[in-house]
Amino acid sequence: MAAADVIRGVSDEIERLVGEAGLRIMQAVMQAEVESLAGPKGRHEPDRPITRWGRQGGYVVLAGRKVRVKRPRLRDEDGGEVALKSYGRFQAPPRRQQSIYRPLIRGISTRKYAPAIEAFTEGYGISKSAVSREFIEATSGELETLCERRIDTLDRLAVLMIDGQHFAGECLVVALGVDATGRKHVLGLVQGATENAVVVQQLLDDLVQRGLDAKRPMLIVIDGSKALRKAVQQTFGERCPVQRCQLHKRRNVMALLAEEHQGSAEQRLRAAYSTAGYAEARRPLLATVAWLEKINPSA
Repeated sequence: MAAADVIRGVSDEIERLVGEAGLRIMQAVMQAEVESLAGPKGRHEPDRPITRWGRQGGYVVLAGRKVRVKRPRLRDEDGGEVALKSYGRFQAPPRRQQSIYRPLIRGISTRKYAPAIEAFTEGYGISKSAVSREFIEATSGELETLCERRIDTLDRLAVLMIDGQHFAGECLVVALGVDATGRKHVLGLVQGATENAVVVQQLLDDLVQRGLDAKRPMLIVIDGSKALRKAVQQTFGERCPVQRCQLHKRRNVMALLAEEHQGSAEQRLRAAYSTAGYAEARRPLLATVAWLEKINPSA
């Protein structure tokens, strides 16, 4: 798998993680409403006119997209269906998706789950008064399990990619792992304005505490940030080869070139990076350097 392909998948994996977190909160909210109307499961209460009626396929809206769920159903004493207000709210596309996902991302990255849960539910029109302390504690536990899971339970990791990403208006430093089958896993993320050494080291220390074996060789993919390189060196030493991301390199070169030269430079770099070996790549890259020196020495 090319390093550039790993980079491109970071935002998708962040969205998957945040979406799963949001979905767990939604399911918990719907279940809480069921219990408020029908009482605890397995306890028959004759005075309650509303009873459980199984589950049915449905959908909720997450990040502007429909996501399939199994929704709980209720019926009244006449056999008619009782609609869940929470399910209706989760089906209506929020007008301001960013405002809903920002606090959830902050909660995941800073591990302050309770405020994130309250802000997320209020964003869908569910009042704070309807979200009990017991609900917050239970849902916080689910999010902790999801976002602070052990890493040593994953299949053998072959690649560790670290990069700063902007997602839903937040700047995140993300650690993405790729296992031996090519599957990607968001290992951790931390909120930070820049990829400074303190932020990156905090992220790597957390990964190690959760089971990442810093003594096991793996390919580490980073951009040209000196802070990233310093933290990687301090954590892994010389055991792991470090790959400078080709996608970041190409972007940096293109940013310095006039538009008329960008196409040719892109073509040259892609051709060099697509070769099979070091020697085969080195020759066209040195030729590209010589060409760039005539056009724009900074590039």
